[in-house]
Amino acid sequence: YSQYIGARKRLDAESVSLPAISCGDYFGFPTEDCAYVMLTTCIKWAAQENTGAVRNIKICLHKDKDGFITFKQFYDAILKQEQGEKASAQVNYVQLK
Repeated sequence: YSQYIGARKRLDAESVSLPAISCGDYFGFPTEDCAYVMLTTCIKWAAQENTGAVRNIKICLHKDKDGFITFKQFYDAILKQEQGEKASAQVNYVQLK
């Protein structure tokens, strides 16, 4: 994920969208593992001093209520853990309809 975001930085993109592909019951990759890897990577990347033009990183989730709740729990826990780091970019997650 960090390489993908970095490539968008080199293109001077202001926003990056990352799909949470293959996670959840239907696709088989554990939602908890996906949430941890994606959110940790994106939040740490956003905390870097030089994020270029990238100001918004959006993680897109499949329409799965449990998956959305899992991402919210991990998001809140990771942000609490990383409180000391000031982010240069914002990380969000959205549920696709």
